[in-house]
Amino acid sequence: MSSQSKARAIAEVTAVLMLSIAAIWVLRISPLGAWERSLTRQPFLEYAVMMAVPLFVLKATQRRLGAYGLQFMKLKYHVEIALICSVPYAAAHATMSALKLGGVAAPLLNALLAVVSLFGIGWLLRKKPSPGNLAAAVLPAVILPVVALAWPINASVVLPSVLFYGLFLGPGEEILFRGFIESRLNEVFARSRLFFGVQWSWGAVICALLFGLFHMLNLPALFEGRLALQWMIGLSSVFWGLFFSFIREKTGSVLAGALVHGVPQALAMLVLGR
Repeated sequence: MSSQSKARAIAEVTAVLMLSIAAIWVLRISPLGAWERSLTRQPFLEYAVMMAVPLFVLKATQRRLGAYGLQFMKLKYHVEIALICSVPYAAAHATMSALKLGGVAAPLLNALLAVVSLFGIGWLLRKKPSPGNLAAAVLPAVILPVVALAWPINASVVLPSVLFYGLFLGPGEEILFRGFIESRLNEVFARSRLFFGVQWSWGAVICALLFGLFHMLNLPALFEGRLALQWMIGLSSVFWGLFFSFIREKTGSVLAGALVHGVPQALAMLVLGR
């Protein structure tokens, strides 16, 4: 593709990202946003907007949803991939929670764990999921909710968090970034580089950089009129963006990545969010 085509694609995905942020800001400062925060303490509507904006753009431009990773055939395959990838992802976040590091050390370790997790899933998924790998992944996914549900929970606090992480945070970020942005960039950047047998392009790297920018901006502070950039969180988010890009390129869909992104955090809220 020509440099002009690449520039147009980068401009388009950046515009959609900025439009999504602007729509979230409008919702957040509205009475509806204030009502939502007082009732649920979670940004359900904001992440619904994050899904709606790219879907609206795809519909308005009459593009095929399947070409943008929004296809959910072979459900069993995607769930198997998600279960396997959830193991290093959950382990990394559990490590961060256990160490309780502060300052620069926390995001640096988070970035390192993202890199280790990326190579980990690359190795685990170098072939089709095997029964042994699947069993190793399913075990913690089964034990955590069983242990959590055995304990008394504060439903008014825990359930909104579980629903948010499981059904909104994961799908919201994956549809916007790995669905619309990465897929659009893949149209102009040739996927000629192999990583554990999976073809990647510079589009995945640019998507990861935009994912890092999104987290670096610290939107809650920005919406209050404060510029409080979180540089190191942005850095670690770039590497987690590559982690999720690998899943998207491996499966051709955002489904597995959305499950990995949201479900482990939802399960963690069952155990810790009380």
